[in-house]
Amino acid sequence: RGGGGGRSSHWPLRSFRRHTMCDQGSPNQVLREAGMFYPTLEYGVGRTVTKGEDFHAERAREAVPLPGSRPGEARDAKVDGEEEGDRPPPALSTFSYFGVFDGHGGKGSAQFCAETLLDLIVQEHLAAGGDHGKGWTEESSREDELSGLSPEERACLGAQESFVSGLPDSLDAAFRRADGDWKSRDLPSGTTATVAVVSGWELVCASVGDSCAYFHTGRQLLQVSGNHRIEEDKATGKVLVTDEVERVRRDGGSVGRAEIEGKAVGPLRIWPGGLAMTRTIGDRVAGDVSSSTPEVRHLTMPRSGGRLILASDGLWDAVTPKQAFSLAKGTPAGKAAQKLCRASVKALGKRDDITVVVVDVAEPERAVRRDPDAPCGPEPKQHFVRCVSPGARAGQSDKQRLSGEKWRLWNAYAFAGACRHLRQEQERAETMEREAEQARLAELEAEAEAEARLREVSVVEEGGGDDGGGWEVPRRRNSANHAKGAAAGSVEEERARRREEAAERKKQKKRARKQEKLARREAAEAAGGAGPVAGGAEA
Repeated sequence: RGGGGGRSSHWPLRSFRRHTMCDQGSPNQVLREAGMFYPTLEYGVGRTVTKGEDFHAERAREAVPLPGSRPGEARDAKVDGEEEGDRPPPALSTFSYFGVFDGHGGKGSAQFCAETLLDLIVQEHLAAGGDHGKGWTEESSREDELSGLSPEERACLGAQESFVSGLPDSLDAAFRRADGDWKSRDLPSGTTATVAVVSGWELVCASVGDSCAYFHTGRQLLQVSGNHRIEEDKATGKVLVTDEVERVRRDGGSVGRAEIEGKAVGPLRIWPGGLAMTRTIGDRVAGDVSSSTPEVRHLTMPRSGGRLILASDGLWDAVTPKQAFSLAKGTPAGKAAQKLCRASVKALGKRDDITVVVVDVAEPERAVRRDPDAPCGPEPKQHFVRCVSPGARAGQSDKQRLSGEKWRLWNAYAFAGACRHLRQEQERAETMEREAEQARLAELEAEAEAEARLREVSVVEEGGGDDGGGWEVPRRRNSANHAKGAAAGSVEEERARRREEAAERKKQKKRARKQEKLARREAAEAAGGAGPVAGGAEA
């Protein structure tokens, strides 16, 4: 996952297709098949190694940690069909994790975070007991949607919502814990850290430093991470006094350029430490002036999907976010990441490590339409990124906090809608199966009756008399020729009757096939009516 050596090199294409789901062995068929209503992820990594201080992490389809489980029990899910007997996984039982870590002063801190930060996030979530979001005041507004769910489906939805609601606190605690663990080793290096977690339709991103992340919906370009590089007035070159600069000064630090022979050179930095950003993990020499508290942002992704790009400053120093998405437009995730690396090298040369992670959030096979009259409301025309850092939430009013939890209405509506559509399809399929079985039994019964009549006629042809069935061909004295003629007439009548019955059975089969075709057409039209709205993002 990290760079090696000191020479520059391009890493080969790395592109993977993953479903954002995980096999929990659930017996609930509806719960397992609901994945077709949720996006899939395709992602790729591009790297150019110069110093060997950049690292990255990607973990697709990690199991959502459930209360009562132990850290380390999260595992990669198996794609359906990988092994015999695998089941399709539940739709909301997993999350995917991506991270970029740009080290400085050595590679140790970046490598440490790439290897341990996800485990720390899961541990912090489990330590909280999975009780995040329990006090939400509009829970009653979702009861109409949740009433049709099975206990297992409710449990799956509750676990995912608890995980997403608790991510800001879990990320905040994990970042600060990683910072403390690394500083306790008394090693000098530090790192930026930008991580993105995708679960269902929700994207939560946490960051320290200047490795930024952006999401493009196809219509909007949204910055889903913070940028803690010190800003300056381009006209005067002086420091722009922001909240971060004021915090540095309150903590006893200062902001200025490095001096060489009495002349200020280079970018603005914080002192002590000489860092070009105000938040990092590690950097023992900077003390408390450099904060490890992440800025956390939350985005509810559109149903049409989109593209997420996380990259170190080696990319963003060379191209703007708009240019990056334009360069990668129409290119698969893996090739897009490599293409952006090459564009950065072309613009600035191989002066710094470059790491790019491109994640395509693909439009699902099917999607639930948002009802304007539902509690979640219609599909928004514009999407907004919410700041959900624990420190920022502390100063919010009740109304602001309630507005920030509205994503749960859509989350429940989408999940319940998917389950409802699947149940309706199952009921239609079961009805068609019953009708087909009834038609098959009727056909078998008709064939049995025809065979019985044929046996009766065979008895008459062999000479008449009592066939054991309780009837006898009537005969008159001295009229053998008459009896033979009567028997021949009975055989012809039976054959004619059997031909009529065969023709009638053909008509019944033709009607049954026509009804089955009509039912399939109605099911397809119903599915198309519940399908995704056209227009979307690149998958």
